[in-house]
Amino acid sequence: MRIRKIPLVIHVDAAGLVLLRKTCRLCVVCEMLVAHEAEMNPLIGRRAYVILGTLEPRTWRQGFSGSVTVQEVVGDMADFKAYMRVDITPGIG
Repeated sequence: MRIRKIPLVIHVDAAGLVLLRKTCRLCVVCEMLVAHEAEMNPLIGRRAYVILGTLEPRTWRQGFSGSVTVQEVVGDMADFKAYMRVDITPGIG
């Protein structure tokens, strides 16, 4: 797995779309992006959210000045093909 800072498109309840550049783990062989919930929760807060996909860095940068529209975000976003939740349960000794 490789570590990469990737612009993410996140839908947050009662806030709408959030563009966030986050350090994630990336498996280039299986094309899987891993974003740990424990790392996301402090950034997003207690609201429900879903990570919709990744975003072109150029569009993410434009978001700082507020000059990016929802249509541009949707057009430059790469939707995830599938979502997977992995829960780890420690074994009993």
